[in-house]
Amino acid sequence: MDPTGGDTALRKKTFAALAGTYGILFLLTTAWTAWQIATHGAANVSAPVFPAMALGALVGVVVIRIRGNRQGQATLATALAAIVSFAAVAAAGLWGWFIVAG
Repeated sequence: MDPTGGDTALRKKTFAALAGTYGILFLLTTAWTAWQIATHGAANVSAPVFPAMALGALVGVVVIRIRGNRQGQATLATALAAIVSFAAVAAAGLWGWFIVAG
């Protein structure tokens, strides 16, 4: 750890950059999917895989931020938690799409 707080500042900037990137990606892909549904109808639009993946990635970044700066086995647990949350959110989003779209 940097005693001047530089390490903490870098982690905050990295989190803001990743969260912002995945947030913007989620909004863009969701808007694109909504436009496709509005112009072509839900029956003619493929499943919103990219919005689901972007939201899953955003949640994964948040999980990593919440678990903080850990060492050793906790680092592996944080990575696994991020992977599981990414997969769960993406799967839940797609499951919801298929339930609503029929």
